[in-house]
Amino acid sequence: MKKFAWTSGRILLALCGLATAIFPLFLWTNEFHLNDPRWFIHGKFHVLWQMVIFVSFGLIYSYEVVFQWQRLSPHVRNVLTLMLALLYISQQFAYFVLAPFLLPGDTFPHQSTYFVGVNAGILQTLAVDALILLGFFLDRRHNAYR
Repeated sequence: MKKFAWTSGRILLALCGLATAIFPLFLWTNEFHLNDPRWFIHGKFHVLWQMVIFVSFGLIYSYEVVFQWQRLSPHVRNVLTLMLALLYISQQFAYFVLAPFLLPGDTFPHQSTYFVGVNAGILQTLAVDALILLGFFLDRRHNAYR
């Protein structure tokens, strides 16, 4: 087993995991999500369920990166990092691809913020996944697979 080492990739991965655990608590408990009176209770339940998944996995991932990373096999590190990235991708896929087809009668005016003509949620997903990918490759460079 290699000696404990903090690399730039490992720090970046730990920060991405912590962000996954912390940001939903602030972003989804606002007046547009859980506290929006226009949302049905069932919709609020699904936002809460999604928040629990993000927070739980973010905490577990951060713990693994900080305390167990060197003990994990490269395959397990790859799978955990892929799962973190897929949390964000699957959220956007469900919202922008599946929902329009499966919920055609949904007339609720979803609050969306746009930056340079692109939905902010998509930009957030691209930014976080780019940071996860960068952290993965920086860590992989330091922890070369044998």
